[in-house]
This record gives sequence, structure tokens and C-alpha cells, in this order.
Amino acid sequence: MPRFAKELRPPLLDDAQDAALQAAGVEMCSLLYPGKSLEIPSMIMRGAYGHIKHHRQAYHGSASLVDAAMQRMIPDSADALFSVGIARV
Repeated sequence: MPRFAKELRPPLLDDAQDAALQAAGVEMCSLLYPGKSLEIPSMIMRGAYGHIKHHRQAYHGSASLVDAAMQRMIPDSADALFSVGIARV
């Protein structure tokens, strides 16, 4: 499976942890979405997309693995997962 990010928090496909990257994500979230509550360590913002209706679609390849992980982490499509990563170059 191709990986585009060297590190990603919260991890979608493994259990690796990086406290510094998570702290950076918390700081970025507070700057981008002031006043929004962020659950730590899951990095979930409840009700962020309450006004949007999600239409399920079929995914293939590695996208299906990411979709399955997202469904496990945030089964309510009104919730958002705030992710931060380091790009693989």
C-alpha cells in the first residue's frame, strides 16, 4: 500500500504514537477552529459537520482501508477527525 505521509496523527492504520506531532495538531486545531472542542488523543471534533449529509460510496484499494478506519473511529458522519501529518518526500 502506498503511503503519502511519513507520520500521521491520529494514526489510522497502525498504533504508532508521536506526542510532538499530536501537540502540533492540537495547536493547529485551536488556531483554525477557535472555540471548537477537540477530544484527545482521538482528535475528534464532535458535530463539526452536522449540517452536511454524507453519501456513502464504494472505495477501492488503499482508500477502502482508510474508509474502514474512519468508520471505526468516527461512525457519525457529523463528526470530524482532525489529522496532521508529515509528508513523505
